[in-house]
Amino acid sequence: MMKSNKLITIGIVLGLAVLVMALGVGFSSLEAPRSATLSTVREAWVDDDDPACGGNQPCFSTIQAAVDALTDVLGKIHIRSGTYRENVILNKLVQIIGAGRDLVRIEPRDPKKPTIFVLSYVEAREIGIYGRDQGDTGIEVAGSRGVIRIQQSRIMNSGILLHASSNERGNIIQNEINNTSVQIEGSVFFAQNVLSHSRLLVTFSDTSLARIRSSIIGNTFVASDISLRGRPIQNDFVTIAYNRFVGDYYNIGIFLGDEASAFIEGNQISGYGVGIQTNSKSQAIIRLNSLMNNRVGFQSGLGFYVNGGVAEWMKRGWSPRFELTRNQIVNNIVGLLLVEGQGQIMRNQIAHNGLSDDFWTYELWKGKRGGLFLSPWVKVELSHNYFLNNTYGAAYTSNPLEAECQRAPLDGGEIKGSENEFRNNEFADLCPADYPWPPGFRK
Repeated sequence: MMKSNKLITIGIVLGLAVLVMALGVGFSSLEAPRSATLSTVREAWVDDDDPACGGNQPCFSTIQAAVDALTDVLGKIHIRSGTYRENVILNKLVQIIGAGRDLVRIEPRDPKKPTIFVLSYVEAREIGIYGRDQGDTGIEVAGSRGVIRIQQSRIMNSGILLHASSNERGNIIQNEINNTSVQIEGSVFFAQNVLSHSRLLVTFSDTSLARIRSSIIGNTFVASDISLRGRPIQNDFVTIAYNRFVGDYYNIGIFLGDEASAFIEGNQISGYGVGIQTNSKSQAIIRLNSLMNNRVGFQSGLGFYVNGGVAEWMKRGWSPRFELTRNQIVNNIVGLLLVEGQGQIMRNQIAHNGLSDDFWTYELWKGKRGGLFLSPWVKVELSHNYFLNNTYGAAYTSNPLEAECQRAPLDGGEIKGSENEFRNNEFADLCPADYPWPPGFRK
């Protein structure tokens, strides 16, 4: 009897064991695909209205859900056509590939927060980022960890903000940027974009961890401009090269303020209030550019005087430095307006400036039109320049807002040079003619 009970007990135990094993197999067969999928998500798809993502899996209805599901070191997200209203936080290394900048529309759910907030390395292409109004932030890249590479996308009414503390460079390439403020507080490679009614602001900061080595190359700016500001770390600069600017006669194409430094080469700038302006303690090397059909081609200083004829910036000891070499400065109302600063102007073609006779020119500029206007505060060397067919060739004035050139007393300024050629300037090659111009300014 005892033996029989033992056999029964053993049988029950074995039966339970078999049942547990069976259940275990059953449970594992149900959970394994899910757990295996979740542990190896390298690629995900997003569709706002197709729960199957066209047969691609895993499929999510929001970008954030796809980001959260990624577990690989570098994940990839495909965004199918649709409208996505969300504020996405990208805290993983991820590639985002959209169906097309005309097909993928990402808008902020909360306009007070960035539409896309980058905390890691992110590559994105073929997407559209739209703000509800021009004050929204479309992309914000956090300084210590965030790096963005965005290309072939559209950013509209939606600002871009790259913070400074990352030593990596952001890359903004081949995008369409409309009604947008792009603020760079660190380094960026900004190339082959088309900007319309937008502003690109590069800010230097002596407290940032980043070295500013920004390059702005091969872009088209339509009624848009570049502004450089701040105090850079020693030897930091921005390269602005081979861009095309088409203005609306009100903006400044390229503006250097504070102590910004720039190398400006090979740009075409037309239709601006001022093509290039340097101010404060900025430094610029400007060569091989075409400055055409602007109100002022190049201007150094603010353009007005205060406190009894002494420029306020000069009183503070602030003076822009510039070097203009081999530029074509043609068909502007004023080719060069030198209010403050010091520099060299060498081997430039300065031609056909001051010939416009429209109402605005006549009323506000009147006689002060031509190739070069100098104030008494400028220290400049001019050599081997060619002044051809301007209203005036070179003129000295005690106030750049006055119409007529006059014999302006030097007030801390200096002018020198050699081998300049003056030909066929309408009213005067040199004005006033009796000013003690250096021998190199004689016709």
